[in-house]
Amino acid sequence: MLGTVADWFSALVALLALAAAAWAARTSKQLYETEQRRDRIAQSERDKAQAAHIAAWCITYSTPQGTPSPRGLLIHNSSSAPVFNVVVESTYAKKKRDEPEAQKNFTMRILTPGDYVTMAEPTFGWTFPEEKISFEEDNNVRFRPVTNNEGWQVTSLRFADSSGMAWVRDATGQLSPTSP
Repeated sequence: MLGTVADWFSALVALLALAAAAWAARTSKQLYETEQRRDRIAQSERDKAQAAHIAAWCITYSTPQGTPSPRGLLIHNSSSAPVFNVVVESTYAKKKRDEPEAQKNFTMRILTPGDYVTMAEPTFGWTFPEEKISFEEDNNVRFRPVTNNEGWQVTSLRFADSSGMAWVRDATGQLSPTSP
């Protein structure tokens, strides 16, 4: 009528096997989703690998003779490959309480590895960039970053890395992919 003990035992074992299979499927799905997240994070880190090494900031310089310190930019590429279509947007305020003025964009078609300096220039906006080390040696100058005047800062740095991905670094230093 109700079956034998062996039938009940077989049914119980089948139910336990079904429960174990469901648990294994759920666990497998969770592991798969975890691996997918890890893969996305790893890919994002690989994508950012070169872009994370590109930066720009405002500078002044001084000479032993006390030459006035004009405004300038230092564009930095510590990666092992060039980046392309660099656009640096910046503002300038002589004093903290002054209203910042947007400066002419500084552009470079290619930025090879190294540190490059450009100074504000009235006719073209910026001088031709020179390697920082040669500028320091040839002109006996020392560069200082502008660190405490929010009106005098790089507001945006856009470029394409060597794989063609477009990036933007905002005034807070946040790096984000962007459309080309």
